[in-house]
Amino acid sequence: MDDWEKAGEIAGKCLLTGKKLIKPGTRYLEVTEAMEAKLLELGGRPGFPVQISVNEVAAHYTCVKDDKSVFKENDVVKLDLGTNFNGSIGDTAITIDLSGEFGDLCKASYNALLEAIKTAEP
Repeated sequence: MDDWEKAGEIAGKCLLTGKKLIKPGTRYLEVTEAMEAKLLELGGRPGFPVQISVNEVAAHYTCVKDDKSVFKENDVVKLDLGTNFNGSIGDTAITIDLSGEFGDLCKASYNALLEAIKTAEP
C-alpha cells in the first residue's frame, strides 16, 4: 500500500505545481514540462502524459514539442496527471476556471469528489 500512497502523493504535488502556473499568457508546454520535471524530481515516472484540456476539449489533450498554445483569460482548464511509482499508479486531475464564471460548478464538483472519497476503501 505504501507505493500506492507515494504515487498519489507525487501526483498531488505535481498537480499543484501545474495549477500554480496556469494563468493567462502561460504556455501549455511550460506547465507540462514543469509538471514532468517535478514528477522525476520526486522519484516518479509518467503513468501517462500530462494532459491539458481547455474549454470544449473534454479530456486527453497532450502537448507536442513545439506547442505554442497559451492560456487565455476566459479558459476553463482541466489538468490531468498520472504517476507511476514502483508499478503503482497515482491519477489526479483538477479543473481551473480562469473565466470566473464556473467557480460554483468547480466547487460543487470538488465537494462531490470529497464525498465520494469518504466511501472508498482499499
